[in-house]
Amino acid sequence: MEITIYTWYFLFTSLMISLALLAFIVVLIRHYIRTKSLGTILLVLTYSLITFAEISNTIGLWYYVFV
Repeated sequence: MEITIYTWYFLFTSLMISLALLAFIVVLIRHYIRTKSLGTILLVLTYSLITFAEISNTIGLWYYVFV
């Protein structure tokens, strides 16, 4: 596979989205520690699953491009 500017764009954006989701989970966990509400823990669970899927997608994309 040829590595073009579009390839780098998708690699970079997928990495940034994964990092942003991880940061958002940390913020939600801090908020849950303060409030102890059920809605917050459900959001943490939901965003954790989305983050896991996005990180898996990012790893697969990097693996596909460089291996």
